[in-house]
Amino acid sequence: MKRLIAVVTVCILIMSVSVVFASEVDSRFLGDWYVHTFKIGESSFNTGDSGMIIKITVEAGGTATRTDPDGSQDAGTWTSEGDNMLISWDDGGVLELVYVDGALVSNTEERSSLILHLEGSLPEKAPEGKLDYRKDVKATDFDGNWMSIEITAHGITIPIGELGERVDPQIRNGKLVALNGMPVDSSVTTEFVSSTLFINNPIVNVVSVMNLLTDGSAILMHLHAPDAYFTLIPAP
Repeated sequence: MKRLIAVVTVCILIMSVSVVFASEVDSRFLGDWYVHTFKIGESSFNTGDSGMIIKITVEAGGTATRTDPDGSQDAGTWTSEGDNMLISWDDGGVLELVYVDGALVSNTEERSSLILHLEGSLPEKAPEGKLDYRKDVKATDFDGNWMSIEITAHGITIPIGELGERVDPQIRNGKLVALNGMPVDSSVTTEFVSSTLFINNPIVNVVSVMNLLTDGSAILMHLHAPDAYFTLIPAP
């Protein structure tokens, strides 16, 4: 009889703990969240323009899962306090977010840091006929010497020779190390996020993104002029 009472007591305690945990879960954070925008300073990049859809699923049990454009996933756990949320990924990465007007915004005090804006709906896709982006990309896939061959702006493509200014990046280990044959300053930073390479040059206050295309070429776009992009091919 005493054994039965003890078992029942333990079950009641477990149920009580579960109820307390459930009541402490902030339902605002639960569900599927999609990255809509990457932002550095005043420059932003809309994920819908490239079709690079990143989904973060937050569950009541304290787990979180990130699904990248190529379908690969990373798992982690999450906690929240007030409007602040912290996701600790199993690979050691950490993502700090703040709940703002129904969206989640990554929390950073550094203006030059990459900021993510997440919403509970899919970002709008770019109009048909846009570039065919690769989604199965690692940072080192960008490695090599790239040569610009043309620039496209407002639907008009001009050979780079007519522009009179080349944009030929050299990338090693997923980092920009030289541009047009000249080493870049140490203040220039490169960050890879889900198939996209972000290049931040604080000297000239320019943020660029580089994406690979399925035909083996790449595009490079300066975010202060998102309607124009350079087409790059591997240098011979």
